[in-house]
Amino acid sequence: MKTLAIISRKGGSGKSTIAVHLAAYALAQHFLPALIDLDPQASAFDWNTGRIDNDPISPKLSVIKAAPADLPRLKKVAEENGVTLLIIDTAPHADNAAAAAAKLADFALIPCRPARFDMKAIGSTVEIAKLSNTAAAVVINAAPPTGRMAGQARTALEAQGIKVIPPVLHQRAAFSHALTDCRAVHEYDPEGKAAEEIAALFDCIKQGLRL
Repeated sequence: MKTLAIISRKGGSGKSTIAVHLAAYALAQHFLPALIDLDPQASAFDWNTGRIDNDPISPKLSVIKAAPADLPRLKKVAEENGVTLLIIDTAPHADNAAAAAAKLADFALIPCRPARFDMKAIGSTVEIAKLSNTAAAVVINAAPPTGRMAGQARTALEAQGIKVIPPVLHQRAAFSHALTDCRAVHEYDPEGKAAEEIAALFDCIKQGLRL
């Protein structure tokens, strides 16, 4: 089993959106995923409650609400039940939760919007991963579909010595429409650009985790 922590001290970075999409896509790719929702808002957990068991297109996933102290026990339970990819969705402004998740993870994914405030705040999250001795990288999220903002953000982050993975997630209506219906973009519009981006992100993470 491999464990992925999705962390960011900045609110609105897209952690839960990425978490549910990776979990749903992993299942579609014949992995056995589980998702632990540490965010008190429980957005990922709530999204999953709107799905239906054994639905042929958008089946309910294994998602549980938890506190940081529960992580070691839940990780052990997941492994005992044959989970192949455990995803931990964390809350913003919760350093202890992010640190606990990063420490237990094989890799920490840090979503960052290509905006000034988000990029200024990313350093503290990167430091959490470093202190946990966990490999980590930034994924640029919610980038404008046109223009140079994603490329400029990548250049600026890499100039600070921050690793940025190649896939970029753009601000696309498909993400909002899919989440509203408790679906993922590959279920909502399998041939769309948003689905392509999630597939590229998953493939990158899969290679990094050696899944």
